[in-house]
Amino acid sequence: THVFWTLSSKDYLLESREKVISHVQENIQSKDIVFVGAGLCTPPDLTLALSEDYERLNWVRIELLGLNSDNPLYAPAVQKSFRFNTYFVDSTFIRDKIALGEADYIPLRLSELLRISLTSRTPDVSLIRVTEPDTDGMVSLSSSPGLNMAKVLGAKFVIAEIDKGMVPMPG
Repeated sequence: THVFWTLSSKDYLLESREKVISHVQENIQSKDIVFVGAGLCTPPDLTLALSEDYERLNWVRIELLGLNSDNPLYAPAVQKSFRFNTYFVDSTFIRDKIALGEADYIPLRLSELLRISLTSRTPDVSLIRVTEPDTDGMVSLSSSPGLNMAKVLGAKFVIAEIDKGMVPMPG
């Protein structure tokens, strides 16, 4: 199950994978800035949908804290469509891209990341992974609430992947 919402409406819709993929394709355009949820909160189905849409896209900037090394956005076939902007060098892939001048690295302390995220340019679209809604309809951003919330609040569109196995974090 996935969630799609815009910040202007604060409404969310539970939708099928196919419908959410269409939201990814409709709302992410060439030259957009797309934030991809941090670390373990990376939404696998949404990043796969974005990578599958690479032929239509050009120069999409992917903001990230870190992705798993097997993420489909790292596939060689999709590289011409995406440019990575990272705050953390977490893989050989990103390290090599930075060395070749094909990715950007913003060195800063993790303690500065939230402030920078709240005051810097905001993403056009945020792709995040959340817990199932509770009885009040609230979701948890789990292990990276600060950064994910900053990027959610600034985005024009937020597309979230619900993970039934994700543990809610109190607070």
